[in-house]
Amino acid sequence: MQRLLLRTLTPSLVLMTASCGSGQSGDAVDRASAIYAIVIRAVVSKPAPLPEPLDMPVFVVAGERATLSLEVQAAVADELHEFATIRFVDEASQAVDVDEPGRPVREHGVLVTLGEIPDRGDVVTVEAERYERADATLDYRVRVELTDSTWTTTRVSAR
Repeated sequence: MQRLLLRTLTPSLVLMTASCGSGQSGDAVDRASAIYAIVIRAVVSKPAPLPEPLDMPVFVVAGERATLSLEVQAAVADELHEFATIRFVDEASQAVDVDEPGRPVREHGVLVTLGEIPDRGDVVTVEAERYERADATLDYRVRVELTDSTWTTTRVSAR
């Protein structure tokens, strides 16, 4: 009886352990990836809209207090795959060509640094930075709102 019970419960325990490994629920991943995807699109498209799909890579790095789990990174890349090639980096220096004058982003791309997302709320503001080269950096504050299960940008302001 104990063996039968153990054989029955073991796959369930393994599945539960595997699903808890990332520390983020599916809802938290969905929320974070949807918000970050819309913030990236807004910041890359400013100050003037660009043709889509972009012919340059968009490098993305987490800001000081932001967290970008692998699940969120994969979901953001998937959501934006028709917009641009998204490349996540651990540090901004990985996307910047420090040997070139003006320290431009590699491959004529853009680097977006993402701030943290508040844990709760249907209206949130996320800080982000757009970096092209040392003399072309803009800080943004992007306000997004959840309406009918879709996150939309309600305001993008440069700081």
